[in-house]
Amino acid sequence: MAKGKYKKKRINKLRRETSLESIQLPTKAVHILKDAGICTLYDLDLCTDEQIKALPGIGETYFVQIKELQKTLYRKLYLWGWRQEGENK
Repeated sequence: MAKGKYKKKRINKLRRETSLESIQLPTKAVHILKDAGICTLYDLDLCTDEQIKALPGIGETYFVQIKELQKTLYRKLYLWGWRQEGENK
């Protein structure tokens, strides 16, 4: 039970530390998000789909890219957390 708690903490820490510049988003999309105060993956997660779509300059193409990238990153973060737990045994 504790392993799941620590895994979530590790993943949340990575989300807070991961800047938008370090992920594979188009530069223009990063600038639009940063102008709106969204600087990390964690900040992006706090926004609803409607809030992201409402940002000036975020069209359907950027929105789809952002959502696809989020899915990919979460799969990687989840697997990374799982592997880290397995390595500590």
